[in-house]
Amino acid sequence: MIKAIFFDVDGTLFSHKIAAISQSNQKCISKLQQKGIKVFIATGRALPELEYMKVTDIPFDGYALINGQLTINKEKEVIYGSPIDQYDINQIIEPFNNMLFPIILIEKDRMYINYVDDHVIDIETRISSIPPKVDKYHGDTIYQMMFYTKNLDAVNKLDLPHCRKINWFDEAFDILNKDGDKTNGMIALLEHYHISKDEVMAFGDGNNDVEMIKFAKIGVAMGNATEACKQASDYVTSDMDDDGIYKALKHFNII
Repeated sequence: MIKAIFFDVDGTLFSHKIAAISQSNQKCISKLQQKGIKVFIATGRALPELEYMKVTDIPFDGYALINGQLTINKEKEVIYGSPIDQYDINQIIEPFNNMLFPIILIEKDRMYINYVDDHVIDIETRISSIPPKVDKYHGDTIYQMMFYTKNLDAVNKLDLPHCRKINWFDEAFDILNKDGDKTNGMIALLEHYHISKDEVMAFGDGNNDVEMIKFAKIGVAMGNATEACKQASDYVTSDMDDDGIYKALKHFNII
């Protein structure tokens, strides 16, 4: 029996065609919660982005944020965190301050950038977001860094032994704890709500969803998913903008 469902955001729950969560998906979430099924977000996004996108207007039961680096319950209290090692952060301070290229630093409730150029604006626009405010690093806990640059040599020269780089868009990189992925956040939420792994369903579309899809008892790839995501799944539904979530939930008699 499925007691919890995890949804990726971009390309799964949130449509960039309408810059919102569709009415179909909102109705699905409501029906699931009416049946007592916990509904969670598992995303590469940070909390400020989800608030800007109005994803948090829906009463989800918890959030595995920043590819599992930070997990919060529905009251937005931290139940798990895997911040970037301070050594790696120290390697970024000089490039950040000297504006080697645009760098975003992400804390629990705050994300900020050293400077904004046309490349940053273009990417943020294409993912239904806006560039974060320009600010300085004040020594707080960092859960993720993002590099927006075509200067791959500069990226590769940085000494970040405790991190891994994920190239997720045109010249855009997520810098995360090397041991982190979405399943860490999933496990934290399941333990918090006393739910078994065998009672979990997950929906995703990207390469960063592969481990999540494999982890769940039922892993569903959207029709618009990458080939790696589809190969990892138990079922491939239709596209996000073609009621893919609703059709998969009906297929498995969840709603």
